[in-house]
Amino acid sequence: MKNPEIRALADHITGTHLTPVQEADVIREMSPLSTRYQIPMSVVFARDFRMLPGATENVILLGHKKGNPWVELFEDRMNFRYSYFEEGPARRGTILNRSPWPGEQKSYPVEYTIQGYCVIAYLPKPIGEGTALVVIGTDMSSGEAGGHVICDETSMAKLLARLGIQKKTPIPYFEALLRTKLVVNVAPGFEIIAHRILKP
Repeated sequence: MKNPEIRALADHITGTHLTPVQEADVIREMSPLSTRYQIPMSVVFARDFRMLPGATENVILLGHKKGNPWVELFEDRMNFRYSYFEEGPARRGTILNRSPWPGEQKSYPVEYTIQGYCVIAYLPKPIGEGTALVVIGTDMSSGEAGGHVICDETSMAKLLARLGIQKKTPIPYFEALLRTKLVVNVAPGFEIIAHRILKP
């Protein structure tokens, strides 16, 4: 890079490992489930992760593509996509709806301290075998709310009911869009406002 300022910023980013406390809380919720169901789990920082041909493990990706570039590998198969807009001094994460159904919006921007949005997507991996669960929030608290949904039996039952999935029925690939209520830096509640069943 010729620009020394950009080079310095890139060096800083590549040499820094930052994990938001909200993502750490999601991992804390997942750990007991790993033990309970005897599913091996390892936590890997996004910059150190590798998705290799021939790999068979399932993965869970937390965060949007600005913080976790691996998410971009799945976007071409997703209807709900994360984007980041700068409107004058205001900056906000937004979920774009590529093909809105009746009653849906074309975009869902976060309204800080009021409401945010989170996408939970279950998809096949584009490299190697296995599946991926992708959790993308317009803000960190909404991402944490999505992580709570996949770790909580009652919340998962509500999600599966919305998708029309009966008990003991194989779960199809899907996307679900959640709207979260934001109170300071916490998302104490959510509602499922849209979903898609995806083709394999």
